[in-house]
Order: sequence, then structure tokens, then C-alpha cells
Amino acid sequence: MVAYVNRSLIRLTVPNFWVFNPAIAQVQSEHVWQTAWAEIMEQGAKAQDAVNKAFKRVEEIFANYPIASA
Repeated sequence: MVAYVNRSLIRLTVPNFWVFNPAIAQVQSEHVWQTAWAEIMEQGAKAQDAVNKAFKRVEEIFANYPIASA
């Protein structure tokens, strides 16, 4: 209990980086990288193929959230 109170009330809390970027949040919520790992372990996919598929999905997600230049 003491550790919980100390962590939540006394120390500074820092949000995870994906709270600042909706694209990263979507990548996290879709479990893109975990899906790639599962394809390698369960389906015997080549690591390079799984990574390429994951990167393609990440690029699709980030394309939906363009970053405006300053």
C-alpha cells in the first residue's frame, strides 16, 4: 500500500508517449508488433516478412494522421 501511495501521489507520473500521438496509440491498440511476433512463432513466418508486413501496417496508420509542419 505504501508503494502504491508513494508512486501515485508523491512521485511525478509521466504518461506513455502514445498519449501524445493518435497514430502511435492506434499501432499500440492494434498490437501490430505483437501480431508480427505471433506470425513468426505460431505460423512459422519468416521474420523479415512479418516485419515488412508490420511496417506496412504502421505506414498505413500514420498516413491517416498527417503531421502539419510548423
